[in-house]
Amino acid sequence: MKTARIKLAALLLLWLANAWGGDVVKVGFPESIPPWVNVDKRPGIAVELLVEALRSEGLTVTPVFYPFTRRVSAYRRGELDALYDVSPSLQHEYQLPGSAGRPLHSFDNVVVALQRRQLQLETLQDLQPLRVVAWDGAQADIPNSGYDSVLAIANGNYSEIADQVSQLRTLYLGRCDVIFTDRLIFEWNRRKLGKQAQLAVAFYPLLPPKEADVLWHDATLRQHYDAGLRRIKQDGRYDAIFRRYQSEPQP
Repeated sequence: MKTARIKLAALLLLWLANAWGGDVVKVGFPESIPPWVNVDKRPGIAVELLVEALRSEGLTVTPVFYPFTRRVSAYRRGELDALYDVSPSLQHEYQLPGSAGRPLHSFDNVVVALQRRQLQLETLQDLQPLRVVAWDGAQADIPNSGYDSVLAIANGNYSEIADQVSQLRTLYLGRCDVIFTDRLIFEWNRRKLGKQAQLAVAFYPLLPPKEADVLWHDATLRQHYDAGLRRIKQDGRYDAIFRRYQSEPQP
């Protein structure tokens, strides 16, 4: 009986290895989104969370850092096992195969303005006459009601910047009225700018949070990821990774 169980376990391991090409799991990430991805020669919060979740399941992650189009192409060709931060709408738009597991984390998206402006912003519609600078690709995440980004672009009042340090400088130099940003990214970049970013700011919770879903080719790998993520949340490793980056842990 014992010999039969050992043979069965060996066959199962062999099947799993064939299912995704071995114990090394390749995951596609953006090139850099501090503090989430690639931070001052460190992996970043999101990378460490995913690596630790799969490590707890006995799997090794190889992060691959590509621009968006290259990430999508590599995933389509089966060169990547998973893609970080793929929303359901993005998966539908690009017709990507696979299924998403539990969100790795969430982006706490907010509107930020200099406090001295004393802006009264209660709804997204209040942003319409203002000069807005958002992160690259933010337009897809803005709710359809209240704020018309297409009209704002036509009026020269809406733009997007990939480099979010430059986005923050734009705000502090008075070249825009508000910025759209993730709160952790904002706080990280503000610390990085130091004396250049000392003016007080006001946060307006007008944008919905965005979950960072991970899209998986293989359902078994997704299940391992889900199980590992639950485990590191329960034993404290999840929170510890956030604290290593001087960031507030998420529930």
